Amino acid sequence: MLPGAISTAIVMPFAGKLVSHFPARNLVALGAIAFVVSSFLLSKLTMDTGYSQMFWPLVLRGAAMGFLFVPLTLATLIGLRARISPTAPGCSTWRGRSAEVRESPFCLRCSIGAWRSIARYWSSM
Repeated sequence: MLPGAISTAIVMPFAGKLVSHFPARNLVALGAIAFVVSSFLLSKLTMDTGYSQMFWPLVLRGAAMGFLFVPLTLATLIGLRARISPTAPGCSTWRGRSAEVRESPFCLRCSIGAWRSIARYWSSM
């Protein structure tokens, strides 16, 4: 997985610079096509697949992620007021939304438990 993370880290600054020269939808399309190609290459893996055969599809997938998420994030954040812009990235990404859905029952349960223990503490006084 490290080749993908390194390629994402390398591609993200270039994708950020390219957003000012090309429309974001073109960069997202490039990232989506690269992701599909890398997924196709990774679908051919078997138990006998070596690291050298996985290296380039993982690099391509990491680069595709850079070309997908940077233009999408920039397109959603452009034009926001300064008051709400610090909290907007967490609400605009797909990962943020999936994490909110996944963690909200846990957070709700923790907050209910916290309120109950606070109520018990104050009622015992």
